[in-house]
Amino acid sequence: MSEMVERLRRNLRETRLRICSRSIIFGIVATALSLTLQSFSQTQNASSANRPPMATPARNPSVPPFLAPIYSEVIPTSSGFTYNPAYDNLETFVAPNGRTVKVLVRGPEGGGTYTRAMNSEETADAYFPAIVSEAIAAGAHTVVIPKATYTLQPPNVINPATGQTWAQCYFNNANPFNCPPHWTIGPYPTEPFKVPSGIVDLEIDLSGSTLSFNSPGNGIEILNASRVRLKNFTIDWPNLPIASLGTIVADPDNPGHNALVIDSRYPVTSPYYPGGNIQIQAVDPWNDSDSVPAPGVYSANLSVEEYFTFPSLSQVAQPTYVGRTPAGAQTYSCKSCNFTNVINQGQPCSFFDGCANFDPFSVGERVLVRHYSYLNGAAIILVFTEDIGLENFTILTGPTDGIDTLANGGLRGLRISNGNIDRGPGRLITVPSGALGIDQDDFQLENSVIGFGGDDLLNISPTRWGINSIVPGSNGDTVVTFSGNCQPSIHNDPVVGDSLAFYDPNFIYLGSAPVVSETNNCNTNGTIAATLSLHNSISAAVALIDLTDSDSARYFIKGNTFEYNRQHGILEDSSYGLIDGNTFRYNTSGAMIFADVTNGIPGPGAGNITISNNEISQSPSSPYNSVLASITVLGLDSDSKVIKSPLFQKLVVSGNSISDVTSAAIAFTSTEYLAVESNTVTNSNESKYSSWGKLFSPLSPNDSILIYGSSTGEVCASTIEGGSSGPIGVSSKVDKNISVEQSCSQ
Repeated sequence: MSEMVERLRRNLRETRLRICSRSIIFGIVATALSLTLQSFSQTQNASSANRPPMATPARNPSVPPFLAPIYSEVIPTSSGFTYNPAYDNLETFVAPNGRTVKVLVRGPEGGGTYTRAMNSEETADAYFPAIVSEAIAAGAHTVVIPKATYTLQPPNVINPATGQTWAQCYFNNANPFNCPPHWTIGPYPTEPFKVPSGIVDLEIDLSGSTLSFNSPGNGIEILNASRVRLKNFTIDWPNLPIASLGTIVADPDNPGHNALVIDSRYPVTSPYYPGGNIQIQAVDPWNDSDSVPAPGVYSANLSVEEYFTFPSLSQVAQPTYVGRTPAGAQTYSCKSCNFTNVINQGQPCSFFDGCANFDPFSVGERVLVRHYSYLNGAAIILVFTEDIGLENFTILTGPTDGIDTLANGGLRGLRISNGNIDRGPGRLITVPSGALGIDQDDFQLENSVIGFGGDDLLNISPTRWGINSIVPGSNGDTVVTFSGNCQPSIHNDPVVGDSLAFYDPNFIYLGSAPVVSETNNCNTNGTIAATLSLHNSISAAVALIDLTDSDSARYFIKGNTFEYNRQHGILEDSSYGLIDGNTFRYNTSGAMIFADVTNGIPGPGAGNITISNNEISQSPSSPYNSVLASITVLGLDSDSKVIKSPLFQKLVVSGNSISDVTSAAIAFTSTEYLAVESNTVTNSNESKYSSWGKLFSPLSPNDSILIYGSSTGEVCASTIEGGSSGPIGVSSKVDKNISVEQSCSQ
């Protein structure tokens, strides 16, 4: 395996941890589904009774609209709800297959306004749930909260549930979720449901207020709610020590190894770590040169970084705070660190296996120290929700993510408009993990600024289920066993009528079928194993996706800025999306990546995606990245070889401007039906990568536009400028029916 591929796998494994760490387990289900499968083959375009009717072929099948049917087109192009222009927001676009996609987020309906100020004897913790309850009782559909700064869960106030201060409510192995949300909007469901109904049709206008949160738990939890909108607010954790700056030094207490000295303006004592000093979860190279905004940004050299959170806090030794030493006033020694793996012993040192220390860094190197990373609360989390709106808001920081629907939530419908998830004055970063984690259908992101995050800024990924067993049934039916979610929301597991797609270990599509019957054993035996149905012809399947629900389809991303981030602007693996008219600048690992499950991303290859009219610069920004391109579509199998089957289908990349990037501008592998049209590339390939080896032979990762292991499409009307930019790489030895043209076909 080449060095570059290994780095890529490492970075994407971090994303997998980020996703898994947000999962809240409410119960266990064993679900048996019976499916009738009809005439499958092992190819992507095999016919099946559940597929759309065969369309009339285009005059030229290699250019859009791509009309040949593909399996993922069973995904609906709309939610089916009626659009009411008085309340709702509807965005539409034409997908590469020529179909119109409708992305609908419904808004609160009804009249009546309720408002009152917080009284002098009331805490903010009591005021916020009270005013919502009072408004609902009064029959109002709008709540107005007077503008003020509200402090929730003050650090030194006792949490009545634990008898400890709120500051002591930090992540630990004994009670990993012992920090309750600061403000919960909606009741927890008491019985299974199809549509969330705890709170329906409510707008909450915070009038420009600032919510100052304190404990590392979730900020706002929107729970069991439908058609709810929050607007005009700022979220901050002003007292939580999210991150600090330091310098790597020779360890005076452990000769031959490195230590860390934290800058004096970042105190290492904190009420959040009673009786001790602030914990270190991650250390990254920092760029505080004059070429970037003060006080600096993540260095693009992600080949060197360390985590003290993998595989769990109990197995990774924390550095020891030793105070003032000859090296500096606030010194962390690594005399307590692991220099060999806790697990997978005998293998090279890896922080994923518990081997974490400061030695990979150079003495004198400036570093960012994250005291929180993946294992804490989000600023806003959606659980069992539909049609949520977040408008005109700012998130200055948070203990993990910005906005999440990845913790058993977000059934469908989320609109984020005029959001600002960006660091405030004097801050180092916004959130120490990703800004947005989305796993629901019908997502709109418009006119927002998102930056300075600790992982991919926007992650869109579908839910997938691992398959435990496949047992043939009678009369052509089959039974598949899988672990269900067992949550109150019935649609968080496949139900009768849903169309399921099945995949092999490399997430190559094997076949689809609708569910015709179901047995839910959620309440029996407390079993973790669950049962689903599958056909003998797809016996190699190891995972399934629900194409009807939980596939994160239909998204509209327009007019946003993604900037100064560690990793990518967007990491995506879902179908029917438009990414148009956005700005990407200084995202260390590139503007966006579409990657397969073998690299740690939970989902199949995306289909019917348009990426158009985006302005991209310095994304990626350094020669040390493990990235292939600014816009990357990459499928690698379990042996780190390019998948030459059509993992991704029907992608259009059109009218984008890509400049000053160290890698290729555009790279596609494992794609069928693609159009790369009228893009402008200026000064790409500023660094010449050799560590990819011969993975793309006879082509090179130093091409400005690279198409590899793909079929049926066209690269046309490309403008390539700058002395560093490479050629367009297409080869009949590895590509089939891909043409390069000076002008685009009609």
